Amino acid sequence: MKAFRILVDTHRRFAFSIAFKILLNEEDARDAAQESFIKLWKHINDYNFNAKFTTWFYKIVINMSLDKLKARKRKEEKFIPAGSTAGLENLASGKDDFTNGELIEIIKELTRFLSPMQKMVFTLRDLNGLAVNEVSDSLKISERSVKTNLVYARRKIKEQLKTIYKWDEK
Repeated sequence: MKAFRILVDTHRRFAFSIAFKILLNEEDARDAAQESFIKLWKHINDYNFNAKFTTWFYKIVINMSLDKLKARKRKEEKFIPAGSTAGLENLASGKDDFTNGELIEIIKELTRFLSPMQKMVFTLRDLNGLAVNEVSDSLKISERSVKTNLVYARRKIKEQLKTIYKWDEK
């Protein structure tokens, strides 16, 4: 039990950080991280000691976060019309000279318009800085699928930015 407490203490920030970047909601991220540790506890005997622990645990956190994301998306679809940009316009405040931090926050918010897989790939690759092969390993999809989802995610975010902020190609 003490060893598990050490494991939790060592990796709780890591788990929360991943979950938060995917879910963009502190409460949901805390829940996903906590549920990930519960799942880790239940399946610790399934761990392959030849594999890197963080990669294995990353996958657990990603799956928990993805499950929460899908549930939230189903709930939101009941209340928000598909493609609605309500609430995003005020992020821009009518200006085009965003700081990097402001633009990152806007892009994070726009990830809600991506499919769950596109959001996962985009978040892991572009927001967390993982290499394509690391994203592939974490999500158990091919590198080609990672690249394809990334292209579609980037394209969709770019289109949303152009629509919301009336940005023209320059």
